[in-house]
Amino acid sequence: MAIPTVGGFVLAWCRARSGSLLLPIFVHSGMNEVAQLVALAKA
Repeated sequence: MAIPTVGGFVLAWCRARSGSLLLPIFVHSGMNEVAQLVALAKA
């Protein structure tokens, strides 16, 4: 539960800093990609 919470704070911070939803969307996509790569590396 801690990791999604930290991710949410990061995305909220990105939104507050940029004033746009584009940066949080790209960051979220990047976080998803990293999670997939980690899952593939473990398999």
